[in-house]
Amino acid sequence: RAAAMDTAREYATGCSNGGMMAYQSAVDMPERLAAIAPVCGSFHAGFAMAPKIGVPLMDIHGTSDTTVPANVSLSGDGYYYTPTEEIFFGNKYSPGWAQANQCSGGGRVYPTSY
Repeated sequence: RAAAMDTAREYATGCSNGGMMAYQSAVDMPERLAAIAPVCGSFHAGFAMAPKIGVPLMDIHGTSDTTVPANVSLSGDGYYYTPTEEIFFGNKYSPGWAQANQCSGGGRVYPTSY
């Protein structure tokens, strides 16, 4: 029996390693995903990538997260990650998501009390 699924509106999300999976899924199959929303996920340092075509992105991080930090590379437990600014705007490994999504402005931060 076939499931009724709109394959033009598939989304990916995940927390921590699942957030890394959401990023990688969009890189590997951008034409299939409508958007991604990784939660406290990043690329390991040196592995940042961007999709060949635009994939909308909402990245969620806590400012006190030291396990997969958003704004620094070295985590509290000794791993190196790609800061979100480099994911969005590129580095020597990737042109960045802003370019893939044809964005010309900066990112937005929505602070909360958490």
